[in-house]
Amino acid sequence: MGKREILETSQKEDTIQEVRAATKEAGVVMDLPGVTQWISTGSTVLDIAISNRYPGGIPVGRIYHIFGGTGTCKTVMAATTMGYAQRMGIETHYMDVEHMLAADFVKKACGLDLAKVDSIGYPETIEDLFDNGITNVMYPNGKPRKTKEEKKTQSKAAAVEAKKETKRAMNKKAKLIVVDSVSALPSVFEMEHKMDEQGFGAYRAKQLSLAYRKYIKELAESNTTIFLIDQARDNMGSAFGGETCSGGRSKEYYSSVSMHLKKFREVHNASKIAIGVWTKFKNKKNNCGPPFREGMFRIMFDYGMDDIGSNLVFLAQCQHGMDAAMKVMTKIKFQDTERTRKSWVKHVEDENLEEELRQAVWVHWQELHKSEVRKPREW
Repeated sequence: MGKREILETSQKEDTIQEVRAATKEAGVVMDLPGVTQWISTGSTVLDIAISNRYPGGIPVGRIYHIFGGTGTCKTVMAATTMGYAQRMGIETHYMDVEHMLAADFVKKACGLDLAKVDSIGYPETIEDLFDNGITNVMYPNGKPRKTKEEKKTQSKAAAVEAKKETKRAMNKKAKLIVVDSVSALPSVFEMEHKMDEQGFGAYRAKQLSLAYRKYIKELAESNTTIFLIDQARDNMGSAFGGETCSGGRSKEYYSSVSMHLKKFREVHNASKIAIGVWTKFKNKKNNCGPPFREGMFRIMFDYGMDDIGSNLVFLAQCQHGMDAAMKVMTKIKFQDTERTRKSWVKHVEDENLEEELRQAVWVHWQELHKSEVRKPREW
């Protein structure tokens, strides 16, 4: 390489460094950290399926979307996740769109103390949820705003300083916002018209898509986790049926994890009365781990997430298959000992073996989902 080529290369590198510095100062380039915190959902199998790690959970600073039919315990899962977030010292905020949350139930079954929740909001529209509810969480002292005339007349240096001022006003502490549920939120356009008028569905989908595009950058910068609860509707446009979500596909596009919940079977006592439910989940989308992972967990109505029972059934499924795992008298091998599921639950609780049981689930999960052995790639 000659002197001229060396000089041209050096000049190009200097120019690249100057452009990078200028764009970073203007706020065009973001230095976003990776996921460093995970909030447990109360189910070991579900946590591992989402994060592909132990102990795992939902990622902090991302959008987590779950949808399912009636009786799949979506609210119980969200409240349990908020309870774990409280004990981790993470800010918790609840947007109760449906006005159906019971304080005594979530405290007993989910470990969530509503008195310690940082804020509980009751948004009326999609615009109210994002422009007021979520914005107030990200900017507790108010977001600095300027009029259109001020933006037109301000210089480039003033614009850079305005962006820095906005970032300084942002609350960057880890936060969890549960929206229950986004399907129940109308738009302002719907509220201003009569119920017999039609054509609001497409407008509502556009408003949701606009909201995610507008706030996705600020959500990532402020380390805010959005837990979206959605309702599954029958897919009338498909010849084979199935379930879909109202409001378009924007929730699936902008969420890091999209989870489909479906009721598998009910849990009955000796009197044939339903005392719980088995919920089956499947990852429809996952940017934090391998997608399309499936599993199930058990929820008891007066107890909450039954992690011990779910883990024992998972071990039995790995050892004997699904049909044998769902039987009460199935013998499960754990700690080199075989016992029935009912006997194991009491033994685990008496001996405080919950952590050891969760580690056994993680070992079996890796063995169940192991891939083919390949030569490491050289990048």
